[in-house]
Amino acid sequence: DMADSTTMGSSYVQTTVTATLPAGFESDLAAHVSGTDVDVLFSVMQEAPTLQGVTPISPLVTMLFAHSGQSIAVQGLSDPIEIKIPIDRSKLCPVHARHP
Repeated sequence: DMADSTTMGSSYVQTTVTATLPAGFESDLAAHVSGTDVDVLFSVMQEAPTLQGVTPISPLVTMLFAHSGQSIAVQGLSDPIEIKIPIDRSKLCPVHARHP
């Protein structure tokens, strides 16, 4: 039962990433699934890979919802899912690192 908002998190030595499901998430989800059992996979890759020469300044975060082994596309929520991802200012170019 998700009557109140639910916060999930993943902590590492340098960063903490959190995701908060809104209080109305369960009722919004009822439009997509029958029943109330929903799996949530929340993963954080601390050192995201360099892509096409670009080094990410934050962890790579994914969130997947599933019901009975099938992925659920969560859309049209009354309130958004809040995900907080910190950035690593040491990975910014020198000018941006000095001026947040």
